[in-house]
Amino acid sequence: RIDPSLAAWVMPRLEMGGNQSVVRVHDAVEGEEPLEDSAIPSPPACAADVPATVLPAPSALAPTASAEPDAPIEAKPFAFEMSYARSTVPLKRNQAVSIFLAVLLPNVIVIACFSDMGLGRVLFNATSPRTVSLAGDGIIVCATFFACCLYVVDVTRFSRPARIVSAVLLAILVTAGTVMKSRKYPWAPMLLVLWITPATLSLLRKFMLRGVPRSQFCAAVASSATLCAIITAVAWMLWMALSGSGWRQATVDRLIRDFADVYENAYSNGALRYALHCGPSKDLSAYDHIDAKQIKSACSSANTVWFMSWVCPFIAVICNMVSALFFFMMRWVQTGDAKQLQFTLKICVLLLALLIGGMYGATYISGASVQLGSTLMAFFTAGVVALMIWAYLEIPRISLADIVPPSILMTLLFQATRSDWVRAIAVGAAGVLVLPALLLNMGKQRYMQWRSLTDSKDKYTPACRRAVDQLSVWKWQGILVKICILAELFFTFQVGVAKITYIFLSWLNTSLETVDIAVVIVMVYLIGFTMFLLPPVPGAPVYVFAGIVLGAQGSRNASVGFAGGIFIAISLSLIMKLTACTGQYGIGYFMGRSVKIQQLIAVDSVPTRAIEQILRQDWPTSVTCGILKLNLFQMLLGTLPVFFVLSPCVLAGAFLTKVTGGENNIWNMLSTAAIGASVFFQCGAMLVALYLILQVMESCGPELARERPEHAAIAELTRKEESYVKAHDMVTQWSGLDTTQQVLVASAALLHLLSAFIFVMLSEVCFRPFSVSSRIHDDFEEDGLEGNAANILILPVGLIALCFFFLATGIHILHSSAMRRRALAALAP
Repeated sequence: RIDPSLAAWVMPRLEMGGNQSVVRVHDAVEGEEPLEDSAIPSPPACAADVPATVLPAPSALAPTASAEPDAPIEAKPFAFEMSYARSTVPLKRNQAVSIFLAVLLPNVIVIACFSDMGLGRVLFNATSPRTVSLAGDGIIVCATFFACCLYVVDVTRFSRPARIVSAVLLAILVTAGTVMKSRKYPWAPMLLVLWITPATLSLLRKFMLRGVPRSQFCAAVASSATLCAIITAVAWMLWMALSGSGWRQATVDRLIRDFADVYENAYSNGALRYALHCGPSKDLSAYDHIDAKQIKSACSSANTVWFMSWVCPFIAVICNMVSALFFFMMRWVQTGDAKQLQFTLKICVLLLALLIGGMYGATYISGASVQLGSTLMAFFTAGVVALMIWAYLEIPRISLADIVPPSILMTLLFQATRSDWVRAIAVGAAGVLVLPALLLNMGKQRYMQWRSLTDSKDKYTPACRRAVDQLSVWKWQGILVKICILAELFFTFQVGVAKITYIFLSWLNTSLETVDIAVVIVMVYLIGFTMFLLPPVPGAPVYVFAGIVLGAQGSRNASVGFAGGIFIAISLSLIMKLTACTGQYGIGYFMGRSVKIQQLIAVDSVPTRAIEQILRQDWPTSVTCGILKLNLFQMLLGTLPVFFVLSPCVLAGAFLTKVTGGENNIWNMLSTAAIGASVFFQCGAMLVALYLILQVMESCGPELARERPEHAAIAELTRKEESYVKAHDMVTQWSGLDTTQQVLVASAALLHLLSAFIFVMLSEVCFRPFSVSSRIHDDFEEDGLEGNAANILILPVGLIALCFFFLATGIHILHSSAMRRRALAALAP
């Protein structure tokens, strides 16, 4: 099938004497002059993105160049092809070289400018003064203002040289500002430079490699990224071997000396000396608590700078391997027809799940390493942005409604884009940018009206007006309520329960130090088993706790040893997880007797049935298995791969017991590497799980969508509640709400977003740094709480954010109760 508007535009051109048996839509849109016949409509906006479709059209057949005028016309099929170019040509050698150089150049810049192999010491020392950091703030503000001005005056209307100059100037401002902030954010300039690769590849694809098939282009990029990763890794290892710069105490001492300027400028109230202020024998007794905390934070910041410089080549290797994997997967992506487009969207969903899993993993391990978590969060967020940009540029912007019917998976994706939950996530993530974007668009429209570039009297541009009109029909009451629910879940899992868990496990770790190892094993098992039965409790702190306690116990017990303690911790953690899964299975088994519970987890939906089909084979979700009454032994067998997730966490906890305060030794690095491995396996597990679900949904969609007798009770319950759902939808229409309720629900959502923003972006001024390996009775400068667990909250910012959260929760409850009463009143006779 082909879009009717496209057919109405192309078919008359063929009837008027075209002699091509293949019409390329791209050529028709950009190359042909419009016909004078006013009866022929203009090409649709999505014409260049319509997938290839074979269309027999006897009336549109044209004679060949050698045919007689009156000769019969031979019937030939016409094909519409979507491509980047007017022709498809194989990748040439010089083009392959240009791709390799586009990938290689950013790696060379990163290693030469920011790594210890190159000029990293010089650059970081030069940018360490506070005046340089303040100048970087000013340059970034100027770059932001310049970018806004370019948008308002519509830079796309400039001549090509002017556009190039504007883009180069903006890039220079952003790069200069980011580099000047490298003392505070040492990962930022590395990330920015590595972004040169996708930017350069996009330009090459648009201007030089338009005719190269996507498969060849992606294969060339994947090969280039892999080769660059190998070259970088080999060069780094050779440098460490030849210069003696491997990770050891001598290297750490040299790095501390080389980055002396960073230490001198890290603290605002004076110069720091590593031995006096940051080293193992530091003495901060002359400072009060506030100054001591600031000094400790400054020392940690300075340590991060030289560590990031030393590990910079490894970061480049990881980024190259991720890029190679992405483009290798994209090599098989096509969008020529509905089936290929479905495959492409499935790949995008998998990659998005992988990146979001990485972001979750970054918060998941924050209890063990806050700095590593924030760094990983930055890189995974950049990956999400890159994926969104790629999807916007590569996936055809056509109506999904035209390709949905053949696929259950596409139907669900289409429905997800219209789900209030997805919209709530989008508003929560980007809602803060909506008002500035609208103001900028209004400024752009006023500028265009002033320059007589448009006849529209609207205050928005046409594109923005369409977006505003679409937003105006959203169910805003439901979206705002779901924002509140998501914020409350976030606080419960990542803030409230997480902090309480860290404090409890830290206290328990201190209490068990003098207890016999046999009693410790029993206590760790019982406590871990109990905590695993509580849904809000994260698993990583429990594994780290087991590694810390049993690793330290093994070190103190000569008959067990440090390695023996680690082995016991890993084995106990696995047993603890399996028995906890059995307990969760039992909870789900008895909960599954309730039809309402079955309705809440949507056991009659296609995704849940797909999960059920997988659970019957080899993939575990304990409570769901109990609700679905699946085989217990099969569930436990499928849970065994959790070994690859828990082992790195246990190792990280055990390695932390070898770390001496203020000392940067091999155990610090091993602990960080183990935590990173845990994130990797966590992401891999989520990716495999989602891939299996999508595969089953795609292959067995129609069968899974059929009604089942065992779900008749759920369908009946849904029918009984249908009248209440309709009444609730009617009374919660945004236009039907009175001003009081609109203000209440909007205020609740706004306060929730504000509190979440403070908890995430200003966490350093909300909570004191505290992890499972910390001790409650230690001083603040030693990451302790000075004997009072309530001291984890920093006043006044932490208290203000906490008040915002509870106030928003109360308002949400009041509004929801009022809406429920109105819905019941509407049902009353």
